[in-house]
Amino acid sequence: MPSFKFILVIAGLFISVLCSAQAASDSLAIIELIKADYLALGKDDTVTIRKHCTSDYLLIENGEIWDLSKEIEHIRSMKNKPATRIDKFIYHKVSTEGKSGYAVYELESSITRAGVTNNYKWTESAILKKEKGGWKIQLIHSTKVKQW
Repeated sequence: MPSFKFILVIAGLFISVLCSAQAASDSLAIIELIKADYLALGKDDTVTIRKHCTSDYLLIENGEIWDLSKEIEHIRSMKNKPATRIDKFIYHKVSTEGKSGYAVYELESSITRAGVTNNYKWTESAILKKEKGGWKIQLIHSTKVKQW
């Protein structure tokens, strides 16, 4: 018959494996959410963008702080200037702890508008919150690195 210590060690290992699998699943969900959010941005899909964000969402970019309403207003103002957007993400860190998570990544975007393509690069961080079983973006802090 196994000892009590042996059972505790096995139970601890089992719980550790389960927690590690959940963290990996959460990290992948965060990566997919950020990708989907930028895809919605490229399509001017403000309905989906709202679904991706918490009610207290903030965007910090170019020295300004925007709430979700201000960002949606900006997206709508660009509708008469249609663009094609291709994004590439390089993730440096994705971490979760319970219902909180964050991601640090580089974003390279090629944006074509009226036949002219501009390439941009940002370093960004996103803070996310798990709500009703799914991840939502609470804050994005974006720093433009350069035009390449």
